[in-house]
Amino acid sequence: DIYLHTKKLAGILTEVAVDTEGERYLVIGIGLNIEMPEALLTALPNATDLNQHGVSVFDREGFVAKLITYIDQSVTHVMMHGWLNYYNLWQQYDLLYGKTVLVKTVNETYQAVAKGVTYDGSLQVLQNGDIHPVNAADVSVVIE
Repeated sequence: DIYLHTKKLAGILTEVAVDTEGERYLVIGIGLNIEMPEALLTALPNATDLNQHGVSVFDREGFVAKLITYIDQSVTHVMMHGWLNYYNLWQQYDLLYGKTVLVKTVNETYQAVAKGVTYDGSLQVLQNGDIHPVNAADVSVVIE
């Protein structure tokens, strides 16, 4: 998720899959709050949108094209240079760190405490006194 001033602005979902010929691909889905109705913002106090922060998006197609270009450039940079530069930024802005999360894998569901990410980008969680990576799972924050 992407937060702006502690409120959720966007969510990003990724899925890695393999087709019948063995070709791997990545699907990225992005939900971005551009201009939410006032009633919805009231009902979801932890959410925000670009409009609330003075950003108007009149040309949504142009906005999406720029966003895709930026993501493509960032992915290319990581593939060429590794993700260490992003890793350091991640540690600085990781709002999930220390939060209780629900982890759902193919084989199990459990609660743990988020403990940042590894150098390869895997989420680290603390469960039963041990820190271990989570490589493939649905992870959500437990509201306490």
